[in-house]
Amino acid sequence: MANILDYMHWRGDLSFLQDQFNMIDNLIFSKISYIDFEDAVPSYPSSKKVLFKNAVNHVFETHDKEKIVLGLIVPKSIITLTDLAKDTKRFGQIYVSNYVNIIEKKTKTQFSAMVFHLDEDTIYIAFRGTDDTLIGWQENIDMLYTCPVVSQNLAVEYVNKIADLFPEANIYLGGHSKGGNLANFATIYARSDVQDRIIHCYTNDGQGMDKNYIDMEKYERVKRRIVRIIPELDVVGMFFDCFAGRTIIVKSNAKGVYQHDGFSWQINVTNFELAKELAPKARKMDKALTKLIREVPKEDKIVLGKNVYDFILASQLDTLLDCKKESIRLLKYLNKFSGRSKKLFLQLVSEFLFF
Repeated sequence: MANILDYMHWRGDLSFLQDQFNMIDNLIFSKISYIDFEDAVPSYPSSKKVLFKNAVNHVFETHDKEKIVLGLIVPKSIITLTDLAKDTKRFGQIYVSNYVNIIEKKTKTQFSAMVFHLDEDTIYIAFRGTDDTLIGWQENIDMLYTCPVVSQNLAVEYVNKIADLFPEANIYLGGHSKGGNLANFATIYARSDVQDRIIHCYTNDGQGMDKNYIDMEKYERVKRRIVRIIPELDVVGMFFDCFAGRTIIVKSNAKGVYQHDGFSWQINVTNFELAKELAPKARKMDKALTKLIREVPKEDKIVLGKNVYDFILASQLDTLLDCKKESIRLLKYLNKFSGRSKKLFLQLVSEFLFF
């Protein structure tokens, strides 16, 4: 069974001029965007670009790649993928620009993005998904009851600005997990002249959005360009309503919620191995989550968000890895959650753990 690491060996010797951009390239860019390219890639906003290979070499020269820690849930395989990519003709010889990484407790914001220049006329905007930061997870909880959150607005601003910086470029955009959600939201709310330049938006198992918050007229304008890619035992991508013109279901060699990991998605040269339909277990999970989220009063979701945010501020912990090391403190603080928000928190966790 092959995955995106095998793709590097299969297609790495072919430039994007020789073999056009495809959905697997999209997933690879989405994964690479989890790397910290601070000081290696020109900061946003800028029209400056650097060779991707040089950017990666800078990262690995300033950080021992064997000791880079991406966090508790972000797969270490991303390091291997990036290392392989830099030495291929397909990825190593393209340019990158406009790296941004914002983590702010005060505004409850985790936002990161960068641009991959496939050639002079085509760019891919990659939005990072939820990383190991607690603020990133706080923002996910906020998405249960509000839209837009700060990172969604930042994604729209980013796409519009990048389009202005590179006015001749056609645009692909995407991301994994929350990154897919940001790409989806940005496609719907980008300026109309920018939307006209978007070829496709890919949401790689990104959570959906509540239809009550979305301008359906704007969505209909770009619907056919939005592609949702989900595994056959999907969990994350089933949250809320789907805003995509096409859904692609891919085979995965992982079990349960671990199918969210794009490295488990199976490929066949230049395409994903496709499943005929969602697994019955995924449909059952979707109904349970939808029922849970829809039936819980908005006030309870807001209280849960406040409880988690208070924990982040009071604990002075920054990442999930920190929480793992301080698990006893985490459990003690959970007892301080209000009754109904603690129940909701435990219900959400149990749905994932026992999927």
